[in-house]
Amino acid sequence: MCRNICLQSFYFGLYDSLKPILLGDDAGFLMSFCLGYGVTVGSGLTSYPLDTIRRRMMMTSGQAVKYNGSWDCAVQVLVRKEGFMSLMKEQVQTSSEEL
Repeated sequence: MCRNICLQSFYFGLYDSLKPILLGDDAGFLMSFCLGYGVTVGSGLTSYPLDTIRRRMMMTSGQAVKYNGSWDCAVQVLVRKEGFMSLMKEQVQTSSEEL
């Protein structure tokens, strides 16, 4: 749920804020589409780490690796083991699927 709040907030906030600034009132379909795609990819980038943490917690629920919550999972993955880029795995594929 937190991922969806983050995703939708960035999507609608950025699109509604940037459209009048970058495109003006008489924006064509192609330019509006390009702005929408850029905002979609950008909002996906901001919310993807939260989705990765959720998936990690679901995949390790029956194993010896346990997390005490999403914050503990993020700290273990980010600080102790793999680094920030492990949260962004497969983001290129996900971004290309949004098109």
